[in-house]
Amino acid sequence: RDRLPAELKQQLADLRQQTDLPLAVGFGVSKPEQVDELRGLADGAIVGSAIVRQVESLSAGQADAKRVIADVGEFAAGMVAAAHR
Repeated sequence: RDRLPAELKQQLADLRQQTDLPLAVGFGVSKPEQVDELRGLADGAIVGSAIVRQVESLSAGQADAKRVIADVGEFAAGMVAAAHR
């Protein structure tokens, strides 16, 4: 997904009025820019599929394990940086 759904911001605002529990968004979050968009709206971002896609290249024999680990680390660092800007 290139961008988050337009209705997500309103849905999070509606949920925020109904609960004090932390809100996390997970479907479709795969870029630091998307984490940046969620700041102030959600308490967390769940990034699973984006990392799984990177690791899948190992099972297909398309990538070196050290390179994939480095790529996943760089990706995670970028996501964390976006969350703390």
